[in-house]
Amino acid sequence: MERLKQEREKIEREKEDLQSSHEAKENKIKILLEERVEKMNREKEELIKKHEEEKKRIMVTMMEKVSQLDRERDELTKKLEKEKEKMKMIIEEQIQDLDKERKRREEGFKEREEQYKTVMNEKEELIKKHEE
Repeated sequence: MERLKQEREKIEREKEDLQSSHEAKENKIKILLEERVEKMNREKEELIKKHEEEKKRIMVTMMEKVSQLDRERDELTKKLEKEKEKMKMIIEEQIQDLDKERKRREEGFKEREEQYKTVMNEKEELIKKHEE
């Protein structure tokens, strides 16, 4: 009976040892899982941070490009306006030159017309004087 009691105590101790060993393994696994989760969370945070930094870098690059394109558009618009103004001035000068040429020709025509009339009047007077 004593032996049975010792056997039971031995079995009870082994059971407790196994249970303790099992609990120790469970705790170890929990700790490893928690460490793995923490590591994954840190990696996730790093990836999010890198993604945000890349996003900011891309936005800055895009904004710089937009600004550059705006400046180029403004420069081209100013250049176009200058060219329009220059063409307007050239056209106005050509119109003025054409007007001057037309007036010069008209004055020349009027002068020749007056000379012709004068000559014709003188001829008529000569003819009249000759007839008298």
